[in-house]
Amino acid sequence: MSGSVAAARVARRELRRRPVTTALVAMLIALPVATMLVASVLIRTSPVPDDLARLGTTGNADAVLSLPSSVAPLAIDNLRRAQPGVAITEVPEVSGYLTAPDGTSRFAKVQAGPFDDPLVQGRVAVLDGRLPVAPGELAVSPTFADQWGARIGDHLDLSEMGTSATVVGLAAFEGDRRNPQIFLPDLAAFAPDSISSNLFVGRDGELRPGAVAELQRISNTSGARLSLAPGVQPVLGIAWSSWSGGTPADVELYVMWTWVSGALALVVLGIVISCAFAVGARRQLHTLGLLAANGASPRTLRATVVWQGVWVGVVGSAAGVALAAAALAGLWTVRSRVLDWGPTGWIWSVRDLGPVLVIGVGAATLASYLPARSAAQVSVMQALAGRRPQRAVTMRVVAAGVVTGIVGLALLGAASASTRSYPVRAGWVATAVLGGVLVLGGAVAAAPAAVAAVGAAAGRVGGSARLGLRSIGRQRAQFGAV
Repeated sequence: MSGSVAAARVARRELRRRPVTTALVAMLIALPVATMLVASVLIRTSPVPDDLARLGTTGNADAVLSLPSSVAPLAIDNLRRAQPGVAITEVPEVSGYLTAPDGTSRFAKVQAGPFDDPLVQGRVAVLDGRLPVAPGELAVSPTFADQWGARIGDHLDLSEMGTSATVVGLAAFEGDRRNPQIFLPDLAAFAPDSISSNLFVGRDGELRPGAVAELQRISNTSGARLSLAPGVQPVLGIAWSSWSGGTPADVELYVMWTWVSGALALVVLGIVISCAFAVGARRQLHTLGLLAANGASPRTLRATVVWQGVWVGVVGSAAGVALAAAALAGLWTVRSRVLDWGPTGWIWSVRDLGPVLVIGVGAATLASYLPARSAAQVSVMQALAGRRPQRAVTMRVVAAGVVTGIVGLALLGAASASTRSYPVRAGWVATAVLGGVLVLGGAVAAAPAAVAAVGAAAGRVGGSARLGLRSIGRQRAQFGAV
């Protein structure tokens, strides 16, 4: 049997002997792994598809002009003069703050029909029930229903709006499902000066340059907001358009930053994990002494502890994948409250799984290396006696830790500055991870000196404080990790 195989078997046996500690360390790996996987799936699923983003913004029209309702009739007349016979649908809306049952002020958008006009059909997604068609009826978005505790069939008395109606459905704008929204058949209860109008103009590319120029002129002179559908070119310069969603490059960048955050979290947790392996290695000194007495090389002794990190990393990463799957299954029922659209399934990539698993297993393996290296340096007689001498703190290591921390901060600063320019390359993501690792590594290298100074102060005090400080100094490795 080779030394590596024997080390792997001994490591597996030692882990089975300490199931509680093994489970706790595995969970420290599993939680960041699960968080990274869930975050990457949410990031990939959250961008609204372009067709739905356009439907929620411009509907089926070529352009949308949002302006005060008082000037809407004049705008409609000007557009019909610019292009006689052009299709125009006016959709009124009101927005403002309402007081929720919990006493907080919530921003809500109120929109009236028509909902089935060809220019706006499909712009409002019906999630349950139906849209209102008669006075005394309303539909609300899932977010509004949660905040007001409303269900289909409930009667809502919205005194601030001067409206009292029965909830007949759950609905939301395509591409904007997370915000509180109310849908009414009309806005007769509202003051005219509080109403704004959305003019949906043209369909199937029927807008002529003259009508587009008139839309831009109205937008520039009255402060109205103009959105042009894809394929409709502005005539008087560049018009603002809000229909498009995030780019694939943005999604990939955000996913990579989840790896950065997860790696940094595992580096922090790795200090605690390394402390756990150090305690475990101390308890295994007798076993390591027996292996050394029977001819095991220092490399085999190191591998015995390192393999424990590998096994825990594999188990923790697998548990993280299971936790992520369970979390995504639970989030699926509330996806309309988490996302701005209703996907038929989570969007994920197999490519995200590899880096996350490598980070999880690698973090546990690296956390076990230093305890493994220290344990392998204990002599056979000391190991058989269960004693592990404490090494003296060297100022060279402390100085190197300070320098390493400063270099890590510089790398983090450079990586953060790089995000201001696009495209952000993957090399800067790796730089951010390296910077965080160096900062924490420097802190770990310098921490024993601070703990040793605390232990040295025990001679200047008395009573229980002296015992406590002396205990801290004698257990420098554990308290240094904390």
